[in-house]
Amino acid sequence: MNYGIISYESVYTDVSLTGSKILDNEIRNIGETGNRLTVKGMGIYLMKSMNSLVKGNKVYNTLRNSDKSESLPAGAISTSGSVNTTVENNVIDGSYMYGFVNDYSFNSNFNSNFVKNTRRSGAYFVNVNDVTVKNNHFENIGEVVFKGYFENTGLQYIKDQWKIKNYLNQSTGKNIRIENNFIVSDKDLLFFRGTGNKEKQIENKIKNNTFVNNIIKRSPGIPVTNESIAFREVDGNTNVISNNKTEKNNHK
Repeated sequence: MNYGIISYESVYTDVSLTGSKILDNEIRNIGETGNRLTVKGMGIYLMKSMNSLVKGNKVYNTLRNSDKSESLPAGAISTSGSVNTTVENNVIDGSYMYGFVNDYSFNSNFNSNFVKNTRRSGAYFVNVNDVTVKNNHFENIGEVVFKGYFENTGLQYIKDQWKIKNYLNQSTGKNIRIENNFIVSDKDLLFFRGTGNKEKQIENKIKNNTFVNNIIKRSPGIPVTNESIAFREVDGNTNVISNNKTEKNNHK
């Protein structure tokens, strides 16, 4: 099965699909089996679906047999170009790739979700600003818990696929707030990276992001270090890491 639930805009416009509500569904076993690989397999996939609400869903065992190419946003719940979306009170249990992926979904909120058993990051952000990630639970995450990669939306390949002028020709990786989450992981916690001008012709420095008031449970002897929460290609000292609490996870 390619997708569990999909809300997908026409390729000819970016603004007609709005106000979708995906509520209280149970979705299982999405992707391929046997030797067949797929670029698909999302449990819930929003594409240019503006002002949407994804709430109260239970999503299990997604992105089976992913080809790992990431040419599509490979999340159990993926919001792509879906501005002003709220994702809350969902359960993700089992993803062969990421838990959440948010690319180009500016002004979105991920609140009070439970995410566990992902092979890659719990949440992955690409070319986006103004996102809140609050009061979530992340557990048994295969790679860095929060991952981000950010470019300037003036790049030609972005202009070729994105028609909303309000979000073109601007830097991304700004105002992403990761607050009051409960994280059970011995892996790195956050890695956000902007781009230098030699990489993409347009320099993109990230700024004004916060990782604060989170509770982190780790196995004894595995500390949180400066490398555990990392911002790279930054604009000054504007990214804030503070008031996080580390506890011992004695049940692992």
